[in-house]
This record gives sequence, structure tokens and C-alpha cells, in this order.
Amino acid sequence: MYSAWQQTYLCMSAVMLVGITTTLLIPEPQVKRRQLGFKQASDYLRFLLLFLFIIIPFAGTFVSASGAVWLAGAVHQLTGLGQQFGEFIGGSARFAVALGAAAVAARIGVRLGIAPRERLRQTYVEPIADFCSVTAKPRF
Repeated sequence: MYSAWQQTYLCMSAVMLVGITTTLLIPEPQVKRRQLGFKQASDYLRFLLLFLFIIIPFAGTFVSASGAVWLAGAVHQLTGLGQQFGEFIGGSARFAVALGAAAVAARIGVRLGIAPRERLRQTYVEPIADFCSVTAKPRF
């Protein structure tokens, strides 16, 4: 009765086996690691406090942004493209507003001296910038 699903999962596991085998057989690349500069437990505690200082406004804004529901309905009515598209636009706007609140909170937290700006840049900004610079190169 469910032979199609069984065959699908067998094919999927066979394809995944290639990646798992490659991961286990290929040695780790040599990476030049840079220390973040955390020297004491208080450095970690301050960074945790900054993280909480940022994540609380993000979560609070995301949960309470009820305007996104109105935006979803408005997009649906104005464009006639469908309720799902309106919900996508509303959810995207809600996420963007929450991200903006987190950015403002990060800036305030750094100005208050909760954690050094350099640590914030090393931990959050540099990995994203590095990822974007690596993936932006054409692979010909």
C-alpha cells in the first residue's frame, strides 16, 4: 500500500549516504581561527546580557506586530493575488520591523556599554559578511 513512500525514502537515504560518506572520509580543511577576545567569565556574561537585550525587543515586536494581519488583508484586496501572498507580505513586514527593533536595541546596548562593539561585529556581522562574500563569487 505504501510502497511508493518506501521507495522514496530508500532513494533519499541512498542520496544522503553519499554526503555522509564524504563527510566522514574527507579531512577537515585547515582554517585560520581567530579568538574572539573573551578573557573572563564577565565577558561572556556581558555578551549574554547584550544578546538578551537584543532578542527581547525582537521577539516582543514580532509577536505584537498585529499590523501585519491588516497589511496581509490590504495586499490581498488591492492586488487580488491571493490570501497567501498577502500573508507572505505581512509576515515579511513583521519580520523586518522586528529586525529593525533588534538593530536599534543592539545599538543602544553597545552605547550603554553592555558589551564592546567589536565583539558584536566579530560574532554576528563578520560571519554573515564572510558567507555573503564566499557565495557571491561565481563558480565557473
